[in-house]
Amino acid sequence: MTNREYVEDLLALNEKIYIDTSSLMNDTELGRFLVQYQDIFGSLDKKIIVTREVCLEIVRHLSSKNIEKQEKAKSVILLFKNYSNLFIFEDKDLKQSEVSSAFADSELLSRITKDKSKHSQLLITNDKNLSVDAYKLNKLYSCKGKKIMVCFIDNLGQLNKGKTGFETNPNTLVIEQKTPEEQVEEQNNNQEESKIFQKIILGGCLLSVGFVIGKISNKLT
Repeated sequence: MTNREYVEDLLALNEKIYIDTSSLMNDTELGRFLVQYQDIFGSLDKKIIVTREVCLEIVRHLSSKNIEKQEKAKSVILLFKNYSNLFIFEDKDLKQSEVSSAFADSELLSRITKDKSKHSQLLITNDKNLSVDAYKLNKLYSCKGKKIMVCFIDNLGQLNKGKTGFETNPNTLVIEQKTPEEQVEEQNNNQEESKIFQKIILGGCLLSVGFVIGKISNKLT
């Protein structure tokens, strides 16, 4: 089976497809991934869900003091613009006060667990810890349901089965989630974050298709 055949089967099997911040912030690999598989997503009418907390984490990276993270986040926004037909953005009524405390991992795990009985689900993540935690949900005796599948995007932009491939792909960047202490420290940057947020939010939805096409690209170029 070729990788494209594997991905086609994978997408066909899963009703909901999520992506976390770590895979998005691997912007080069993400771009290759979108180029390679956009036709498969289209033919199967599948879209990748970008949850509210993931949206907020991308905003946080836009205001990061780490220049590399800033540039990667900008690149992600441009990929959202160019491939907006492949995504569903859960970005309604985002608030600047939520940016510092957003933590996508726990939200994704909670949501996947909640929907386990009703939907087949795929999580795309380059965070090894999150990958392992998501797999463990399949072993919960108190929460039966459909199998949760986990994949990561390798340096060639290909989807691979999670948990078994991280160690063999050292070129794949893993963005570690902030500890509670680091989140508290980052709250001290609220003034700077507020300026960035006001610059890109403009009183409307953050990552809706209209915003991505009409506003984010103009503000970040």
